[in-house]
Amino acid sequence: TMKNDTTHHPKINNDAIKLFHALSHITRLSICMALMKKPQTVSELCEILDLKQYMVSQQLSVLRTAGVVRNERKSRHVIYSLASPQISNIIHIACWTNLNLASDSQGKRSGKELSSFARIL
Repeated sequence: TMKNDTTHHPKINNDAIKLFHALSHITRLSICMALMKKPQTVSELCEILDLKQYMVSQQLSVLRTAGVVRNERKSRHVIYSLASPQISNIIHIACWTNLNLASDSQGKRSGKELSSFARIL
């Protein structure tokens, strides 16, 4: 049986697992790709991704907890950005190395997911 820990793989740490888990959701990955272009507010992300604020805020919370994004308050606005350039590199490598991330194993995704994802590519 396979254990869900890193005892047999000491070079894999929990931060890496958290990072890949955080990036494994299409909305979270889409948020990160938008943030690769420039830091954004929640309302800007909602507009870019055509999603409701509660959904974007919920996914930003997951990304923040995993250390993928950080936020900074500027007057009344909270600006989100990627936590480090390395995260941008990981996303770039994953999305532009002949991986077809826009489709699952059956080659199907909902139109809403694809349109949000494609809009920021």
